[in-house]
Amino acid sequence: MAKGHTIPFLHLAHVLLNRHVTVTILTTPANRPFIAQSLSGTPASILELPFPENIPGVPAGVESIDALPSVSFFLIQTIVLSTQLMKPDLERALENIQPPVSFMVSDGFLWWTLDSASKLGFPRLVTYGMSHYSMAVFHSLFFGKKSVLHTHEVKVNNNMETKTTVVPDFPWIKVTRNECDTSVENGEDESIALEFITKTTEATHNSFGIIFNSFYELEPVFVDYWSREAGLKSWPVGPLCLHAISSSKPTKAEGRAVVIHQWLDEKIEKESSSVLYVAFGSQATVSSEQLREIAKGLEDSNVNFLWVLRKSQAEMAEPSEEYKFFEGFENRVKNRGMVVRGWVDQMQILNHKSVKGFLSHCGWNSVIESISSGVPILAWPLAAEQPLNAKMVVEEIKVGLRVESWDGSLNGVVKSEEVSKMVKELMEGEMGKEVRKKAEEVAVMGHKAVEEDCNNTNNMTSTLSSNNHDHHIHAVLFPFMAKGHTIPLLHLAHVLLNRHVTVTFLTTPANRPFIAQSLSGTSAAILELPFPENMPGVPAGVEGTDALPSVSMPVLHTFVLGTQLMKPDLDRALENIQPPVSFMVSDGFLWWTLDSASKLGFPRLVSYGMSHYSMAVFHSLFNGKTSALHEQEQDDNNMETETGTVVPDFPWIKLARNEFFPRVKNDEEESIALEFQSKTIEASSNSFGIIFNSFYELEPVFVDYWNRKVGPKSYPVGPLCLHAMPSNSTKTESRADDVHQWLDEKIEKGSSSVLYVAFGSQATVSSEQLREIAKGLVYSNVNFLWVVRKSQAEECIKFFEGFENRVKNRGMVVRGWVDQMEILNHKSVKGFLSHCGWNSVMESISAGVPILAWPMGAEQPLNAKMVAEEIKVGLRVKSCDGSLNGVVKSEEVSTMVKELMEGEKGKEVRKNVEEIAVMGHKAVEEGGSSWEALDSLLKEACKMQMQ
Repeated sequence: MAKGHTIPFLHLAHVLLNRHVTVTILTTPANRPFIAQSLSGTPASILELPFPENIPGVPAGVESIDALPSVSFFLIQTIVLSTQLMKPDLERALENIQPPVSFMVSDGFLWWTLDSASKLGFPRLVTYGMSHYSMAVFHSLFFGKKSVLHTHEVKVNNNMETKTTVVPDFPWIKVTRNECDTSVENGEDESIALEFITKTTEATHNSFGIIFNSFYELEPVFVDYWSREAGLKSWPVGPLCLHAISSSKPTKAEGRAVVIHQWLDEKIEKESSSVLYVAFGSQATVSSEQLREIAKGLEDSNVNFLWVLRKSQAEMAEPSEEYKFFEGFENRVKNRGMVVRGWVDQMQILNHKSVKGFLSHCGWNSVIESISSGVPILAWPLAAEQPLNAKMVVEEIKVGLRVESWDGSLNGVVKSEEVSKMVKELMEGEMGKEVRKKAEEVAVMGHKAVEEDCNNTNNMTSTLSSNNHDHHIHAVLFPFMAKGHTIPLLHLAHVLLNRHVTVTFLTTPANRPFIAQSLSGTSAAILELPFPENMPGVPAGVEGTDALPSVSMPVLHTFVLGTQLMKPDLDRALENIQPPVSFMVSDGFLWWTLDSASKLGFPRLVSYGMSHYSMAVFHSLFNGKTSALHEQEQDDNNMETETGTVVPDFPWIKLARNEFFPRVKNDEEESIALEFQSKTIEASSNSFGIIFNSFYELEPVFVDYWNRKVGPKSYPVGPLCLHAMPSNSTKTESRADDVHQWLDEKIEKGSSSVLYVAFGSQATVSSEQLREIAKGLVYSNVNFLWVVRKSQAEECIKFFEGFENRVKNRGMVVRGWVDQMEILNHKSVKGFLSHCGWNSVMESISAGVPILAWPMGAEQPLNAKMVAEEIKVGLRVKSCDGSLNGVVKSEEVSTMVKELMEGEKGKEVRKNVEEIAVMGHKAVEEGGSSWEALDSLLKEACKMQMQ
């Protein structure tokens, strides 16, 4: 509820109406007249929603920020947070609108509208009224992979407000603290600010896309960066103000407009045509002292000017000093200056041929309107992102000059001498001529951008239309009860939600908190199914393999087979879910879910959390037409470490038995293992398809092999971890804070290379092996962060206490689960000593971090072989006897750690993984291979369900 936020929407309404889109504008009663005037003569509808009453600090009857006597940051955020009280009225209105809503565009400040849109089944787009430049700079500084600032630093270092900081992703841009200030005045302000930022940021990330009032040619580097790094589609559909000009010519119907235009026309007639337009927006509050300095500067500059004041600032009591000053000022400059009190149609003024300069606060609307009119800017930023807009205007696109306050700060007074000097330079000087020429060139680009064949509006509306079918898709996700199996499906949930698919996540009571935390702030539903009781080998209350004291293959197989007792509860839940299920993605271990999906008439897709490489190799060895193994060879234990088995379909791959052959201790174990394998394999082959957390470019030979020779169809939609990155960067847990602070210190001390050591949430490492690892890390003399399973750390508590004391200056041991992607994406982490679970491999590759492979079980040896030999993004440790379960000695640990972190081989694999990381990021972008694979999955799964 502010004109600066409303006007771009009104311009967008004209754009959409010109595309024959039905448009409904939502507003409040007091704001309706302004909107109705702009949309008069169009078929657009206007719906009123009651404005909340009794908002602290807001006078009765005031329904917009413009109408407040003065505007503070605290008051704006109070009003913004209070708007959520409008949600019930909004939802009633949206439910009853005819024709039904196709999509909603709402202001970024109205974060709560996302929930309404998701509930009612259509996409929400955001608009903030900011440039790609400013949003990209903020993202790089505070949220990017190389972020250098945190919000608390700005507050703590106020004495450094004029010290420059290099923007990590744009090293040619240097900003001062006061140009990206997020500080607040007190604890209450900080609490409200944090709530405001958290809610708007989270909702934006979960929306369908962002509409920018900009055009690609103006800021191509920053448009591309935003789409690539921020993970949210951008539609630069501006300059929107040009659409409004072409759809409704200035009428000058109001008396004030007539007077203004007559005055501007006179300047041309008298051949004193150059006029400076002066305006600081509808919200900025300028002090009385600063108003006097501006007035003196304008008077001394001897240029023609049109100065627009906020009505509240212009309405001065007659006896006051301010009133007397302005009365005298206007009398003295009446032949060349005009002061206007209240709102004006800025585009009409900027497009008048007499106006040759704009002294502006650099709100983005003002910048884009000035650029579109070919009018150069004298930048005077006052708050919010305006300092970055001013920097863009002056340094990046070079269409303006900059005034400076007497002390160089954002809030310092700009003296009259500076005003006069810079006004004359803009209007008459050589620098003014240069930026005027550049502004005129950029204006031509802007006009071309809004021509029928050159803008993004058709692309946006057609994309929304083509994706509208997704809102009727309902995906059910059901992971196996282990974090390593659950996390990829949580990431997939975020991907599907971003495509506006309805998502329901199935879990058990004990596993719900972890899932709820990951899905907080989204529209995903979580359904609990009771976990089976009295499962052999599973303690009471344990509902996941991570919580088991130790995990052996027999216990794992027993656990997996026991989950089928959940089937009756699953069937009842699936029958009653609304809207009806379109497809299910369930873990490969939950083979029995295929029967439920088939009975209820929707497709089931499988998720194993494995690579195409390992599954293709297994198939070639055991099931292929040229299978190399036979029953009689299976007891030849002497060949366990010999690399004598050639994979038939991939002859360049040679394996030792312990890299692919599951060993069992007795007949009972063999019987359970055989039942487990036969049930899961049979159910997988009869499912609709397999979702792989991978991307085509990583393993094209094996993707093609799987689809050609094996099946069911593969959908490589990863790296899934990249989709969830922006929403996992809150660092709210105390452990996460400690870890990140420690990693930050390594960079600050100039010892930035850290080895991350972790073996997953299920691997059990012997006490002997833990000691060898510890010794090896000590001998290596590298910085390391070692994450140990909580149960194992408690077993060796005395040893770890002594070890930690010896390495406290360069090593940290963390007990329990951590957010691995946050750690791998920290710029200090340069290596990963890993068990090579596939999640860990994908997360490390996505972060551009090379791997020291230490496989321990399951398909991990094949993942390690792929890492070290196929894609060459890592090295491999060897046990003392060459076997999978043999002890790796401290000398081997030390040697290989140093080689990965400092050696020539380490440099080679680091270069390779950084190149592959780029490929992974491109794969998940719109139009990338993984994007297209998911698109194909949605269309094909829904088509099958309809059949």
